[in-house]
Amino acid sequence: MKKYQIFSLITGTLLVMGVATGCKSGGKGPEGRLNWITEKVTDKLDLDKDQENKLRDLVKTVQEQRKAHLDQSKSQHDELKAMILSEKLDKEAARKLMENRQAAMREGFDPVFEKLQVFHASLRPEQKKEAVELMEKFGKRFH
Repeated sequence: MKKYQIFSLITGTLLVMGVATGCKSGGKGPEGRLNWITEKVTDKLDLDKDQENKLRDLVKTVQEQRKAHLDQSKSQHDELKAMILSEKLDKEAARKLMENRQAAMREGFDPVFEKLQVFHASLRPEQKKEAVELMEKFGKRFH
């Protein structure tokens, strides 16, 4: 599977979570939003306890990845600000910044995708259909 397709699959899953929330914050910060999204997805897809546990395990992995890369993101943000404030943009510095960001995303992909596969495999066909309907609804709002 191509990297773009895999990234799209993960993004789609997170979008489903976002759709189920109605794009409300549900709490302070990203962790509060993820917890609120988890509750909404559990409700909308009518997950059983085993499926809910697999979803929570997926969300926990996403949260761990986010925390692991938080310092790097702050550093990259500072570098980006410095680049914007400079007289001239440095293409090589921008490329390096982008490559570092992509490397961090690739590094965190496997653990998240493994949990996503486990959760996906636990869904019944009607739940997958509902997830697609939620994704389509979300897409209409923002495209």
